[in-house]
Amino acid sequence: MSVPYGRSPRRGLGIRALLTAAATVVALLVGLVTAGGAQAADGYPYVNLGDSYSAGASVFPQATSAATFCSNSAINYSSLVAKRRGTEVVDVSCAGATTEDLTKSQYRWQGPQISAIGPDTRLITLTIGANNNGLFSNSTSACQRAWMSAPLSATPCRDEFGTSLVDKIKSSSYPDLVDALRLVGREAPRARVVLVGYPQIFPATGSALCSASLLTT
Repeated sequence: MSVPYGRSPRRGLGIRALLTAAATVVALLVGLVTAGGAQAADGYPYVNLGDSYSAGASVFPQATSAATFCSNSAINYSSLVAKRRGTEVVDVSCAGATTEDLTKSQYRWQGPQISAIGPDTRLITLTIGANNNGLFSNSTSACQRAWMSAPLSATPCRDEFGTSLVDKIKSSSYPDLVDALRLVGREAPRARVVLVGYPQIFPATGSALCSASLLTT
């Protein structure tokens, strides 16, 4: 069961990829959560942080307790873990979130995600980083334009941009993620923090016949 958070109640990934990731997370996290109450000031026992992949954006049914525009699913991986353990999860993840939204309000009616954790928190799940520096949206649109300019190329994105998109991850997104994890560790020193990665939504190798391979090149 999800618990409301804050002062009020983009399109996400496909349901098959989300449920595959969710099943993996459930298997890994069984046994890590115990039921029990905690005061909000000291953090909730189990908290889900992150972006649309963590929230399960656009996967129905949507959680009735979700904050406006956050698009949290009632069957995202944190909800499945909580249900398996018979405990509660405070799901403060939100579509479009960056690591900055851990410490600031993404929307004026929504508190910083980090406010939900504290010394009493025992488990934190987190998927975040793809929205930092406009990484996902900018690289997607850039690679689409590259493919339109060279539709017969198996590697249009690499041909156009070389390693610049990956270099940006290494120089900016990765340090941001490291800083975010350190912050989470300081705020919830007794919590098990599980960083859930993004599923591979494109093939590992390019093909001139498959425009969906753009982002892997």
